[in-house]
Amino acid sequence: MLEMIEVYEDFFRALGHETRIEMLMMLAKHKEVRQSKLWQSFYLEQTSIQHHLRTLMQTGIITCRKAAPLVGKAQEGKKTFYKLNLKFIKDTIDDFYKFLQTQDLELIN
Repeated sequence: MLEMIEVYEDFFRALGHETRIEMLMMLAKHKEVRQSKLWQSFYLEQTSIQHHLRTLMQTGIITCRKAAPLVGKAQEGKKTFYKLNLKFIKDTIDDFYKFLQTQDLELIN
């Protein structure tokens, strides 16, 4: 039981920051968002944005994929795209609700 509580703590803690909520709102409007678009959309240092993205990824709320640039393009390196992990979000919230229903705690009046 303690392990499940820690999973839920991490999940809801990741949702507990205004910037991360705004990132999720942006991802909800688009199928995928390129990392550079996130950097352009938020007036934060790239390291701060990376921290928020890492927090959301570590909890499973978002996923990322890396794509190689198109052939013949001058840009080098892989491009990173982020998207919501909708199944994980729904499953976690559903499981949390079931967890709450099964707990037998005394209420303090």
